[in-house]
Amino acid sequence: MKIVLEKCKFIIKIVKYLNLNTLRINFRYFDFFEAIKLPIFLAPNVKILKLSGSVLINKPIYPGMIRIGYGNVGIFDKDYQRTLLYIEGVIEFDEGVKIGHGSRISSAKGSLIRFGKNFTITAHSSIISRFKITFGNDCLLSWDILIMDSDFHFIKNTAGIPINEDKEIIIGDKVWIGCRSIILKGSIIPDNCVIGAQAIVSSRLSEKNVIYAKCPITIVKKDIYWEK
Repeated sequence: MKIVLEKCKFIIKIVKYLNLNTLRINFRYFDFFEAIKLPIFLAPNVKILKLSGSVLINKPIYPGMIRIGYGNVGIFDKDYQRTLLYIEGVIEFDEGVKIGHGSRISSAKGSLIRFGKNFTITAHSSIISRFKITFGNDCLLSWDILIMDSDFHFIKNTAGIPINEDKEIIIGDKVWIGCRSIILKGSIIPDNCVIGAQAIVSSRLSEKNVIYAKCPITIVKKDIYWEK
């Protein structure tokens, strides 16, 4: 009886999240026997701008281990805040990734975005890559955050040589990024840090277990531990 109930719950779960977007992304990137497990649930109103490049999953595959476009944050109208998905580079997932409604994920050709285990965006944030952006495990992003590893236009010196090359962004394990923060190319955020609301990060931060806030960015609390 218990096995029957578990199977019924599994079927109900699959039916709930089954839609054209979910089918499209799974059968685009995985072989048949992986795709039928539906490891990625995509909300029906996600707008797919491009599906080329590659999507990789690092753990044994199971249904709904990655969810994109779901959730609800009370200050946004989720019926009108559409999630946008542009994949031309490589996106790599560990399990338990949740990307909330209204968010934008853009991976240009030749770029890599890597999401660690239990990564969460609450809603309405943007991750834009032309080079490389990596997140560790158990990261939490609030809303209205912008993360990008490129200026997207060249700035040149008088000899015509570009001086603003793209730079990797590295975000460690268990990093909480507050609402309306901006994380720019070359940023490195150590493990177990909090980035305060409206902060701007554009360089390597050196200390773990601290709260960084204000502009310019500075340490406002040390020896902290936050709970997700």
